[in-house]
Amino acid sequence: EQVDAISDDSEPAQRSEPAQSVVTVVKLHVPEDASVSLAGNETRGSGTVRTFRTTQLKPGQRWSDYTVRVSTEINGQRVSRERTIDVEAGTSNELTFDFDQTAVAKN
Repeated sequence: EQVDAISDDSEPAQRSEPAQSVVTVVKLHVPEDASVSLAGNETRGSGTVRTFRTTQLKPGQRWSDYTVRVSTEINGQRVSRERTIDVEAGTSNELTFDFDQTAVAKN
């Protein structure tokens, strides 16, 4: 019997998900209090590392022009950064959003 799922050697292979299901990951490094939206949808979460997983993409599929928007407040002003990426099924995508505190003029 052939098992297509990848599993940790320390645990038996699980068959709870179909063999065609793949996990696609988007991992973001953001300011602690930042708000994050993925493809126009606001997300919940906090902390400097946010990890989002989906099984909606099937092998061979991709989301082109997937927009990641991060907003935070610097010196009383709302500042946003946006990046557009292509997300392929089964990949892990990692992005860092740096907000230079000195780039915003103080009033």
